[in-house]
Amino acid sequence: MSRILKQILIAVIFFSAIGLAIYFGFIKKEPTCFDGIQNQGEQKIDCGGPCEDCPIPPPPVEDLKIISAEAVLSGQNFYDLVAKIRNSNSDYGANLIKYDFKIYDEQNSLISKKSGKTFILPGETKYIIEPFISSEKISQTVFSFSDIEWQRLKIYKEPEIIIGQKTYQNLTGNPYYGQASGVAINKSVYDFDKILINVVLFDKDKNILGAGSIELLTMFSGQERYFNVHWPHPIRGAVSSMEMQAETNIFDSENFMKRHGTNEWFQQYR
Repeated sequence: MSRILKQILIAVIFFSAIGLAIYFGFIKKEPTCFDGIQNQGEQKIDCGGPCEDCPIPPPPVEDLKIISAEAVLSGQNFYDLVAKIRNSNSDYGANLIKYDFKIYDEQNSLISKKSGKTFILPGETKYIIEPFISSEKISQTVFSFSDIEWQRLKIYKEPEIIIGQKTYQNLTGNPYYGQASGVAINKSVYDFDKILINVVLFDKDKNILGAGSIELLTMFSGQERYFNVHWPHPIRGAVSSMEMQAETNIFDSENFMKRHGTNEWFQQYR
């Protein structure tokens, strides 16, 4: 081997040794549980194997259930649209639900569509009411959801809004034919800006005779509020029972009123 080749070989070995020393000493890092790489026998990135156990994924979210949807005749060519929905998830609520009521005539042609948005709390069953919709005769009512935004509440406590002294009475008209009354009591520790009261009237066979709502504003903790829901049209049947539901949106920070200059909102539910 010539002297030049020997020098080239020695130089290659020398610089290779230096490169390997730099790589292993300064560039290559030993695997850790914080390097953002799934290595060293980890089950997932930086968890499992020699690292801490991987977190258990939350259970899948169950779809909202539509229990019923119907159009209730509430006057000449006017209807109340009423849907009942259920959230079976105990720790997931939806801060936004977009919905559609589609109503069809006897030829199954679309007459009209009424859209809106709402929310639902964990484990809640609630009514969605669109009252006094002008329409020709309705043969079928279809209710559907879209754009549901789920949110997990790890520690959830249902708002304590109680309704007592529930009564219904027929009136003689001018201007109302029926009136449902009650007293809403805010037993929670929070002051709410808005509380919605939904009322559904039933006959003895549990058929819906009418539905209506009223919004109560500025309900302080511990406060009681008397309310009335009126029907400006004759109720088509004898009212045998009714359901009254109070709901408030704990996902909306603006719904939690300021007290002593601080916001009190649903983060404390988590």
